[in-house]
Amino acid sequence: MEQILDDPSVLFARRAVSVILGVALLALAVALALSLATWNVSDPSLTHATSDPVKNLMGSFGAAWSDPVMQLFGLAAPLLIAPLPLWGARLLAGRPLGLTIDRIAAGLAALFLAPGFFAVFPVTEAWPLPLGLGGVVGSVYTLVLSDWLGLTGALAGFVGGLIGLLAIAALLRAVTPVRRRPVSAEAGFQLHRRSAAMDDEYGLDDTDTYEDETSRFAAFRGALAHAALSARARLRSSEPRRRTRKSEAPSLRTALAETGHEIDTGRDVYRAQRRRPAHEETPLAVPEAFEDYADEPYEDETEPRFADAYEDDDGYAYEAADEAYDDEDDLDADYADDRYRDERYADDAYDDPLYADEDDDLPAPVPPRREVARRPVAPPEGEEPLSYNQFRRPLRGPAARLAAKAKAEAKAQEAGWEDLRQEIQEEQLARDLEDWPDEPAPAEPRRIEPVEVDAYDDDYDEDDDDPYAAEAARHAGHGAPRGRAPVRPARPAVPQRPATPPRVAQPAGAMKPGRRQVREAQPSFLSNEDYEFPPLALLAAPPAGGNHTALTEDALEANARVLEGVLEDFGVKGNIIHVRPGPVVTLYELEPAPGIKSSRVIGLADDIARSMSAISARVAVIPGKNAIGIELPNDTRLTVFLRELLASQDFERTKAKLPLCLGKNIGGEAVIADLARMPHLLVAGTTGSGKSVSINTMILSLLYWHKPEQCRVILIDPKMLELSVYDGIPHLLTPVVTEPKKALAALKWAVREMEDRYRKMAKLGVRNIDGYNARLREAGRNGEPLSRIVQTGFDKETGEAIFEEEVLDLTPIPYIVVIVDEMADLMMVAGKEIEGAIQRLAQMARAAGIHVILATQRPSVDVITGTIKANFPTRISFQVTSKIDSRTILGEMGAEQLLGMGDMLYMAGGGRIQRVHGPFVSDEEVEDVVSHLKRQGVPEYLNEVLEDDDEDGDGGAGASGLDALSESDDLYDRAVALVLRDRKASTSYVQRRLSIGYNRAATLIERMENEGVVSSANHAGKREILVPAEEEIA
Repeated sequence: MEQILDDPSVLFARRAVSVILGVALLALAVALALSLATWNVSDPSLTHATSDPVKNLMGSFGAAWSDPVMQLFGLAAPLLIAPLPLWGARLLAGRPLGLTIDRIAAGLAALFLAPGFFAVFPVTEAWPLPLGLGGVVGSVYTLVLSDWLGLTGALAGFVGGLIGLLAIAALLRAVTPVRRRPVSAEAGFQLHRRSAAMDDEYGLDDTDTYEDETSRFAAFRGALAHAALSARARLRSSEPRRRTRKSEAPSLRTALAETGHEIDTGRDVYRAQRRRPAHEETPLAVPEAFEDYADEPYEDETEPRFADAYEDDDGYAYEAADEAYDDEDDLDADYADDRYRDERYADDAYDDPLYADEDDDLPAPVPPRREVARRPVAPPEGEEPLSYNQFRRPLRGPAARLAAKAKAEAKAQEAGWEDLRQEIQEEQLARDLEDWPDEPAPAEPRRIEPVEVDAYDDDYDEDDDDPYAAEAARHAGHGAPRGRAPVRPARPAVPQRPATPPRVAQPAGAMKPGRRQVREAQPSFLSNEDYEFPPLALLAAPPAGGNHTALTEDALEANARVLEGVLEDFGVKGNIIHVRPGPVVTLYELEPAPGIKSSRVIGLADDIARSMSAISARVAVIPGKNAIGIELPNDTRLTVFLRELLASQDFERTKAKLPLCLGKNIGGEAVIADLARMPHLLVAGTTGSGKSVSINTMILSLLYWHKPEQCRVILIDPKMLELSVYDGIPHLLTPVVTEPKKALAALKWAVREMEDRYRKMAKLGVRNIDGYNARLREAGRNGEPLSRIVQTGFDKETGEAIFEEEVLDLTPIPYIVVIVDEMADLMMVAGKEIEGAIQRLAQMARAAGIHVILATQRPSVDVITGTIKANFPTRISFQVTSKIDSRTILGEMGAEQLLGMGDMLYMAGGGRIQRVHGPFVSDEEVEDVVSHLKRQGVPEYLNEVLEDDDEDGDGGAGASGLDALSESDDLYDRAVALVLRDRKASTSYVQRRLSIGYNRAATLIERMENEGVVSSANHAGKREILVPAEEEIA
C-alpha cells in the first residue's frame, strides 16, 4: 500500500484533484457571498411565495439559500461560508484541510455565538426582518437575557460584548493551523524521500517549488500568528503594569549588568540566567574552521540544544538548515533532530495555548539528545567579527529549499513580531528577576555595556516607584560601578483622597420590548379568532436613535453646584445628594442642614426658578427620605410615545385588570396604573394642559388590552368634540352621549346595573366580579349548569310554599367603564341628580366591576364637591391656573408649577404624589385605531341605557312642573295619603318619609297644589291642607 502511495503518478493525480477541488470551493464561496450580499426579503424563497421577479444576482438558487440563512443567523450568516475560501486556498497550495474535532467544534461555536452578539444591538428601520439583527438564533439570546435574566441597557450590551469575544476566540481557534506532536526521525525521513522522489521524477528545481509556495502564504500566515499572539499578550497584561515595565526596562538591564548575569538577545525572549559555578563556566575552545552550525560566531547562547524530529500541519518535516551535509542519511537524521530542537525552544519561550499539542494519537517522540552548553566566544582584539556567510558551505538539495523557505518566513514575520517580541521580553525579564535567589556578585562580571540611566532626573515619574527596581538595586549590592549614579530609593506613595461617589444617576434606558410586536410581525395562519386587537403599527413609534436626555453627566453636575449656590444665597444650607435626569424634568434631591424647615424651601420655588433661568420649579418633600426634591425642566423636552408603553414588557406583564398607560415618571420608567384598584379616577386640568390627550391614552390602553366581551364603555361628552370619534366601536354600550339629560339617564342605568349585579353575585355567594366570572368559567369547563331553588308562591289549596329551580346564565359579565369628559357642564344642568348618581356609583360600584373616570377643566369647589372628592381617592392634576385649584384637586400646591402638554401630578390612594409625563397620541392615530376596531364588528347597544326609568325614586330629570304629568300615579297617591294622614305638607317632610330626591318631592307638592290638595305657601313657607280629614267628614 505504501508503494502505491509513494508512486509519483499517484502523487501527481492527488495534486491535480486538490487543485480542482480548491478552485471549486473558491467559486462556490464567491457565489454564496454574492447571494448573501444581494439578498432581498421580497424575493421568492422557502418562506415567502410571490410572483415578483428575483432580485438576487444568483437567481432563484441564491434567493432560496440566502433567505433562510439570514432569518436563522442574521448578520452572522457570512460565517457559514467563511471556511470555504480557506479550504480552497489550502487545497490549491497542496496542503491538507487539517480538519479536527476541536476545530469543527470551535467553528460551530463561533457560528452560534455570533448571532447573540448582534442581537444586543437595537433594530433599525432599515432592517427588513421582524426579528433582531441576530435572526432566530439571536432572538434566543434576547429571550434569555431580557425575559429570563432581566438584563437590559448597558448590562445587556456588556454581556453581548462578552459573547462577541467568545465568538472571535472560537473563530480564531477554528482557523489557526494545527501544531502537532513531534514524530520520530524515521517518519521525517520517509516524508523527505517522498518529496525527493517527486522532484527527481518530474524534474522540479530544488528551490522553485517551495519558494513559490511560501511567497504566497508566508505573509498571510505571519499576520495571523501575529494577531493571535498580540491579542493573547494584551489580555494577559494590564495597561498600567505594561507601562511601568517598559519605563523600567533600561534600569533592569543596567542592574543585570552589575550582577553579572547573562541576557540572551539571540532568542525571541530575553532570559535572565544565573551564572553557573566556576567549573561549568570554562569557555570552550572554538576550532579554527569555526562551527558550521553557528548562525553567528559571537552569539550569546546559554540555552542547551536538544534533538528530535517534528512534523507540522502541512505534512512536511522541514527546517531552516544552517549546515551542509555530505551524506544524505546524515542530512535526514540531523534535519529531524534540529527541527525538534527549535520546536522545544518555541514551546518553552511562549507557552501559548494557541500552540498546545494536539492529536494525541500520533507516535511519541524519540528521547532527546543533550549537548553541552557553549559559552559565547569574544573575538580577538583588533580583529573584526567573523560573519556567518564567510564560513558557510553552499547548500544543495532539500536543504537549500528549506533554507529559502525559512528565510522567506522570517522576513515576512519580522516586521509584525517586533512590537510583540519587545513586550514579551520586558515581561519575561521582570518575571525572572523576581525569582532570583540572593547570591554574591561574581569576581569578574560579564562584559555587557550598561544603559545610561539618570537616577536623579528632574522629571520625576510616579511610575519609578516600582518594587522591581528596588529588587534590582538589592541584587546589585551596596556599590555601583564607576561612572554610574546609584539608584535612588523609591519614594513613599502619596495617599490619595478617596473619590466621592457620583451623585448623578444614570437615566433609564429604553424600555424592554414585549413579545406582542414580534407576534404581530409574524401573524399566525392557524388563528381562528374573530376579533383582532389593533396592531401597534397604527401608533407612532419613538425615534430609532433613542429618546434620552441630551444633558451630559458633567452638565448635570455643574447644574447641581449652581443650585447649591442659589440656595445658599437664600440662606438655605444643604447638599445635593442625588441628581435624577428624566425625559422632561430633572430631580435634584436636597439634603438640608439641620434646622432648615421644609416650608421655607418650598416657598422659594419661584425664586429658584428665576435664579436658575427656568420656566418653573416645583419643590416638594420626598416621602421616605430626609430630602427635598427640586424639579427643574430640561432645556430639551422629550416626547413620550404611547406605542413605547404599549409595546413594553411592563404593560405586557402587568397583573392589572384594567391597565392605564399614564406615562413615564421622572426617572423615565413606565407608570402603569390599574383602574380596577383605584377604583375611580378624577382628572382635572386647564385647556391645553393635556387632559383630553390623557383621556384618549386611557381609552386606547383599555382597547389594546380587552375584547368587547371583556370590557364595555359608556362615553359621556357634553362638549360633543373630544370623544365623538369613538362612536361605532364594538366596546360601546350606547352611542356617545352628548346631551346632559341622556347622560343622567346613563348614570342611572349604571346604578341599576350595579344593583342587579350585586343580586347575581349574592345568588352565587361571591364578593366581586372576578369571583363571579371565575365561578361561571369553572361551571362551563365542567359542563354543569348552575341552578338555585327559589320560592315562586303558595299553593291555594294547601297554603304551602311553591319552590322552583332557577337556572343561572353562564355568560360572564364584563367590566363597565363610565368616562365623563366634562363634569362642569353636567353639574350646571342637573347638579343634584348627577352628584347623587356619581356618589352612589363611587361608593358601591367597585365590587360590581363598574368604574368611573371624571374629567373637568374647571377644578373649583362647585364642580368637585366634597362628596365627589371623598369618593375619588385617586386623582390626576394637569397644569392649573392657581394654587387654590391645585389644593382643590390634590389638597396641596404644586400643580400650578407644571409645564403643560401632558405634565401631570398623579396621586394614588394614600395621598402619595408623583410626577408623571403623559404619552402623546395624535388624532390621526386615534382615527386609525377606531377604523380598525369598526372593521371587527358592530357594537351591541342596550336601549335601556338611555331610558329614564324612575322606579328607584332617587332623582329626577328636571325641576320643572311640566314633568308632573309623567310622574308615577302610585308615588303620587302615596304622597297624598301621607300628607292627609299626618296633616303635614312640606317638601322636606315628603322627601324624608318617602326617601326620594328633593326635586321629586317638590314636584309632588306642586302637583298637590295644582289639584287643590294643599294651598300655596304663605309668607312663612307653610301650606294648609285643603282636603278635610276623615273624622271631619264624618
